[in-house]
Amino acid sequence: MNGLHGIIFAYEKAPGLRELTEARMPGSVPFGGRYRVVDFMLSNMAGAGITDVGVVLHGNYQSLLDHIGSGKTWDMARKNGGLKLLPPFADARKFGVEEFRGKMEALSGVRSYLHEIRQKYVVLSDSDLIINLPLQKVLDAHIESGADITCVCTESGQFVENATYFTVNEAGRITETRCAPHKASGCRSLEIYLLSRDLLISLVDECAAQDKYSFRSDVLCARWATSSTCALSCGTALPRSCARCRNTMSAACSS
Repeated sequence: MNGLHGIIFAYEKAPGLRELTEARMPGSVPFGGRYRVVDFMLSNMAGAGITDVGVVLHGNYQSLLDHIGSGKTWDMARKNGGLKLLPPFADARKFGVEEFRGKMEALSGVRSYLHEIRQKYVVLSDSDLIINLPLQKVLDAHIESGADITCVCTESGQFVENATYFTVNEAGRITETRCAPHKASGCRSLEIYLLSRDLLISLVDECAAQDKYSFRSDVLCARWATSSTCALSCGTALPRSCARCRNTMSAACSS
C-alpha cells in the first residue's frame, strides 16, 4: 500500500502511569517482555504495506530511540523513505525547550518533512494505542466515502477522560465533535486520523499562521463551527477490542 504514509506522535506525557513514564514516553512502556507499546502501531502500518513512517519525538525519548533503532524490525530501514525519527530540532528557540501544545504545533515543527512525503494520504496516530487495526480497510473506506478526514473511533460506552467524542449519522458522517466532555456520548475517537497529504500541509500552515496548535479543537471542532465543507467519516473497520496505555493500563474499549 504505497499510497499511505504514517506519522506517529510520541511526545505526550501520561501522568496516570507515574513511575512507568518518568524516564520514557508512553509509547516506549514495555509490553509482554521484549516489546514496547509503540510496536502495535508500527506493526499495523508495516502489515498494511506502509514503508514510510515519521515518529514525532519530544521529552524523554531516548528509550524509544534505543528500541526503534533504524526500523529494521518492521522492514523500514531504507535509503529512501523508511522510518524517520523527528526530534524537536526545527525551532530550538521554542520546540527544543517546551513540550508541544498539540499535534498541529508538533507538525509545524517538522513542516519540511511533510513536504517530502511521497504518498497521497497520511495516517496520524498516537504511540500509546494497543490495537490490531486493518489500515488498508480504513484507507479503502476513506476513499470510498469521499470525506476530507476519516476518524477511526469506537462505539464503546465507557467514559475516558479528556477524550474526543463524535455524533455520527446513519451515513457514517460526523455531525458533532466534542472535546473532553464530562460524560460519554456517541463514538469515542481513537486519535487515529486519515487525510490527504495536501490537506494536512494546508491545515498545518493555517494553524501556524494563527498560532493554533490542537488538531481536535482547532481542526475538527473549528471546521464544523465555521460551517466548513470538510466532511468527517467515522471509520468502521475495527477489531473487537483495543486498549490505550495512558491514564491506566486497563483503559479498554470495544467496538
